[in-house]
Amino acid sequence: MTHLSGARHKAQDIYVVNAFAERRSAVERELTVNGKAAPEAIHRIAAPRGEEVRGRGLAACRRWRDPHAERLLTWGEAACFAGHLEAWRRIAAAPSDSASGAIVVEDDARVTAPLDAFPKRGDLVYLGGKFLEEAGAPAVDGLLPAPYVYWTVGYWLSRAAAIRLVEAVRVDNIIPVDEFLPYHYGRNANVGAQEGRALGQAESLGLTAWALPEWIVEPCGRWPSGSEQSPPAFDLDTYVFATDRALAAEALDAYRAHGYRPQTLGEGEPGWDTSGVGGIEKLRWLKRALAAKDAAQLRRSVVLAVDGYDTLPAVDAANLLERFGAMQADLVIGGERACWPDPALAADFDRLRAERPADGPYRYPCSGTVIGFAPELLAALDDVEDERHRDDQLYLQQRMLAAARERAPTRDAPTGERAPARDAPTGDTCRGVPCGRPSCAVLRQPEGDTAPTRDVPTGDTAVCGHDCRGVPCGRPSCAVLRQPEGDTAPARDVPTGDTAVCGHDCRGVPCGRPSCWRIDDEAYLFQAINGAEQDIARREGRPFNRMTNCYPAIVHANGPADIDPARPLPYREPQLDADAGQWMEVAEGIIAMPLLPAQARADLLRAAAAAPGLWRPLEGDNVPGDELRIELLDTALWDGLRTALREHLAPVVDARWRPSAWKDPCDAFLIRYSADKQPSIRLHEDISYFSCSLRLKKACAGGELLFPRQNFCDALIPDGWLLCWPSRITHPHQVLPVKKGKRVSLVVWTPER
Repeated sequence: MTHLSGARHKAQDIYVVNAFAERRSAVERELTVNGKAAPEAIHRIAAPRGEEVRGRGLAACRRWRDPHAERLLTWGEAACFAGHLEAWRRIAAAPSDSASGAIVVEDDARVTAPLDAFPKRGDLVYLGGKFLEEAGAPAVDGLLPAPYVYWTVGYWLSRAAAIRLVEAVRVDNIIPVDEFLPYHYGRNANVGAQEGRALGQAESLGLTAWALPEWIVEPCGRWPSGSEQSPPAFDLDTYVFATDRALAAEALDAYRAHGYRPQTLGEGEPGWDTSGVGGIEKLRWLKRALAAKDAAQLRRSVVLAVDGYDTLPAVDAANLLERFGAMQADLVIGGERACWPDPALAADFDRLRAERPADGPYRYPCSGTVIGFAPELLAALDDVEDERHRDDQLYLQQRMLAAARERAPTRDAPTGERAPARDAPTGDTCRGVPCGRPSCAVLRQPEGDTAPTRDVPTGDTAVCGHDCRGVPCGRPSCAVLRQPEGDTAPARDVPTGDTAVCGHDCRGVPCGRPSCWRIDDEAYLFQAINGAEQDIARREGRPFNRMTNCYPAIVHANGPADIDPARPLPYREPQLDADAGQWMEVAEGIIAMPLLPAQARADLLRAAAAAPGLWRPLEGDNVPGDELRIELLDTALWDGLRTALREHLAPVVDARWRPSAWKDPCDAFLIRYSADKQPSIRLHEDISYFSCSLRLKKACAGGELLFPRQNFCDALIPDGWLLCWPSRITHPHQVLPVKKGKRVSLVVWTPER
């Protein structure tokens, strides 16, 4: 990026983050006509579009998950961050004797008032956005203390704040700019100080932020969101283990057809014996391929490694990345029902299952399918070249167990309490707390606790954060544990009881250690069909698991004879143009049409999250749910929804069910499902003439809307598509139990008479 240092900045200099050439003239007209800005004060920031961000030296934070959609950072969000970062750099590069700040707007901005009419105070003033919480304090001289504000459609930034923000950016670990700014003025409800550290961010800058009580910059609404609708900001590198390319040709073609870029590993090498222990060569080839990448390539790579002769994709590459992100782990390995090649390890995995409850039947790791972030996968393969290792599956199983054994309870240590540094037999106790591991207790290090740092033997790491050669050093929190070789990430202080899916303490955020593993026990990503054929059905041309209600993304058989690539396994979700009014009948008497784009869905989810007191069952409902009435949330939204349905859905209903006709809704509400609160809803029919359901957020596993008589469920219907059906008698329906994640849907009822 270029740094401009010669141009003099005036108070009303305006930087337009512009990625789309077709938007430039419109936003500049808004700024000059409505904003009364001088044309010479408007400066274009040529922001990258989507994947062009690779050339800007930025990489997405691997631990980031959108708090509402539970997805990875997207290319659009990364490109948006790149544009704002360039604007901050230009403001920071202004001469010190120039004006104190500048305005930043995005290229979809609509300006409603002159841009010189607001007071400038502190570090940051929001001119537009979306309040995700109440301000909590009255306005002071025309400005509100900024609460949690989302969107960066328009704001004023001081030069001093721009300098500090540029210094605080971790270019290889970015999060959405909408979350980055509130984090640095301390009002981000999703990313506090501890979450920021877990996400690899700099400490919060404690900026002073204000907001206008009435926005003067708003999104124009004419352009679709390029941020939330774009794919995850990672390259999916697909490695297919295949010594004979001809045998793998069918699988390679299937991957290419679904948008993967498969590369074969081991071509021309001797094959491996699948009848017994063996196959470690596959992981060695994989490690060498990863080690050949440069640091930038590693940071933005998600690696899919599959056996070459007996796996086929059932979803496209973007869908697989989304599913992997929803698993909230660094590494995910396929699961199967039997523990092989060492059945004795089954007891160890069963103990892990008891510590971290899981519902799926596929509880033992299967090395035929693995997906993970490249840096973490490379670290997990650190000693795979050792000649002692012979079997790929056994190697990965042992690494998982070693990683799990490093876990220990976290608790507060009274001042002066000291834990002995020793190797304890498994099942022994550490200061009265059973730890189930060959190491001592992990104790919280009090603030200000200091001690000299000393060298330690390889593999010995002090969990209190210092090196003390396995000898208690006198600090109140001193404790030493022996970690698996190669797993040497520093320990962090976390609240007692906060655990991640990997089993160790990292506040539920993948922490980057090689121990952040998950077994895909629900077959959400990978379905091993050998020995489990009775679980598999075919629905809508795709494999469907009747036990877990999942459509797997990758199907893994036990040899090429078990699958037939000529069958219609590759499946593409229906693609309709949302602006063309297209619709389709997906089952008898059930129509589907695209209606709500990603940005609108995200905004609705955030608005609902900001109103926790409005969620309640409808009084007197004999099928109660965890619901939020749209009319209570936002009357304008309620009116807009009825208008949209009248324009887009009513003509379709009138044509499909003539002489019946569409009637304006009498009720609309959000309903949410989760494993811990309301996992499902029983079979029922609505008290409605026509009913509609639009899924805003899909659960990671389970939670499908099922119509038993029509033998149809909405698992393959994309988020944002509206389903509509006649409610009475013919279409009873239910929501299957959610097993992972959350489902949130918008439901619409029309009057019976």
